[in-house]
Amino acid sequence: MNINLSLFKKKKNTIPTHLSWNPIHPRRDWHLLLGVSTIIFLAIVAWSAYLFVTIQATEKLQTEAQPTQQDEVGNKLKTIEAHFEKRS
Repeated sequence: MNINLSLFKKKKNTIPTHLSWNPIHPRRDWHLLLGVSTIIFLAIVAWSAYLFVTIQATEKLQTEAQPTQQDEVGNKLKTIEAHFEKRS
């Protein structure tokens, strides 16, 4: 004689049909996470490299342009001083 004294029904070993698709796949999820993280990391590195190269190029242009601008200003000041010397 087998008497069941439990208050709850025994669970069956079968999975209900609406839960048969398991959305959790650890290997797939890790690969997806690592892939997306790698893509984001590479995008950040590429953007940083682009900005670095751009800034370096503009600084080179500015450092090359500054002495000529200073020379032009110095030449203008010398011509103004020469003009005032002639007037006095």
